[in-house]
Amino acid sequence: MRVGGLSIGFELNAEGAHLFEAITSAHINDRLAIILDGMVQSAPAHRIAHTGGRGQITGNFDANEAKMLANILNSAISKRR
Repeated sequence: MRVGGLSIGFELNAEGAHLFEAITSAHINDRLAIILDGMVQSAPAHRIAHTGGRGQITGNFDANEAKMLANILNSAISKRR
């Protein structure tokens, strides 16, 4: 568990939650890249299996970088709706 610092929270629908749980359960301590439009946006390591459809991306980013990643992810979600 990370104390302090910045994080980006996310929530998945039921299908996404099921897939994310299966993937993160099989890849604990591995990196899972977030790739949008062919570019790696982030590659956080998964320390636990993520269940329940909610999660957080934490890392060594400053407020500007966290805001940019959140905006990129929100933009990608908006495009797919």
